[in-house]
Amino acid sequence: MRSFLAPLLASTLLTGLSPRPVAQDGQDPKPPLSKTDRAAVKKLQKKMQGAWRLIGMQLVGEEARVTPGLDLEHIGYAMVHEGFLSLEFHMQLVDKDGTDFGQSIVSGLHRFELDGIGNMETTSVIATRTRRDGSLEFVAPGAARKYRVEFESETMTLTRDDGHRLEFEPMHDERRPHFDIFGRRLKEEDEEGPATGKETDDSDGGRKKD
Repeated sequence: MRSFLAPLLASTLLTGLSPRPVAQDGQDPKPPLSKTDRAAVKKLQKKMQGAWRLIGMQLVGEEARVTPGLDLEHIGYAMVHEGFLSLEFHMQLVDKDGTDFGQSIVSGLHRFELDGIGNMETTSVIATRTRRDGSLEFVAPGAARKYRVEFESETMTLTRDDGHRLEFEPMHDERRPHFDIFGRRLKEEDEEGPATGKETDDSDGGRKKD
C-alpha cells in the first residue's frame, strides 16, 4: 500500500490536461485580450508576485477515496515572478499513530498565462515527481493545466479544473529590517546615528579620532 500511495500523491499535483495545441502557420489559437482584460491581468499578476507558503491542500477523485483514516501532512512553497510559477511540495501520509504510509516530492517550473477574470493556464518548463521506487520521473515539457486564481484577504487559492485545490499564504520576511543577508544584525539609524566616518571619544580628556 505504501509503495502505491507515494506516486499517487505525486500524480495528483502533476497529472493534468494534455499539452495544449501548438500554434500553426504563425496563428495564435487564443484571441487577443481586450484593453480592459489586459489591465485586469496586469493587476492580478502583480498581486501574485512573490513567495508563498502552502497552508491547505484538497484532494479530489481517486486520490481522496484511497486515503480513509489517513492524514496528509504537507510542506509546500510557490514562487511567482512575472509569467513563471515555481512549485515545490513535500507530502506524507500518516495514520493516527504517526505511521508513515508514503512520502512524495513534487517540483516544477511552469509558465503561466492569465485572462481578465482570473483563469490561469500553466505550461510545464521542467517538472518532476516521485516514482514508486523513489526515483524521479520527469514530466514532459509543455504539459498544460488550467486553474482558477482567487484571493481572499492575503490568501491565494489555486483551484484546478478537476477540483484539486491549493491554498497559499504570503511569506513575509520579518527579519529584513533587522538583519542583512548574512544574518548579521543591522544598526538602527535612529539608535546609532548615521555613519560619519569619524569616531569621537571625550571620556579620556577630549581625545578625538578622525
